Amino acid sequence: MSTLPAVSIDYEADAAYLTLTSKAVARTCKLTDDVLVDLDEFDMVVGVELLSLAALLPVDQLITEFHVPSERLELFRETRRASVIGNLQSAFEGATKSRDEKLQAA
Repeated sequence: MSTLPAVSIDYEADAAYLTLTSKAVARTCKLTDDVLVDLDEFDMVVGVELLSLAALLPVDQLITEFHVPSERLELFRETRRASVIGNLQSAFEGATKSRDEKLQAA
């Protein structure tokens, strides 16, 4: 049994999805070029998709127009922030390892 809300991040696709409910998606609204909102048959938000991890999340619009609770969006922001920090750390560690290997070979 999954716990909702949940955030999924696909680093290869550079995308993320915030699942708010397990309801079926009836339609999708394009909020911005990089943000899609999935709605159920009653126009309640099922999930929010970021087509780019660098995309700005229109928090005010999601809260006022789609009635997404701010604490659920905070989960999205925290997860994204952690993923960016993790990616930076991995990149730094990879660069450091590569540098150390080159120094040992020299």
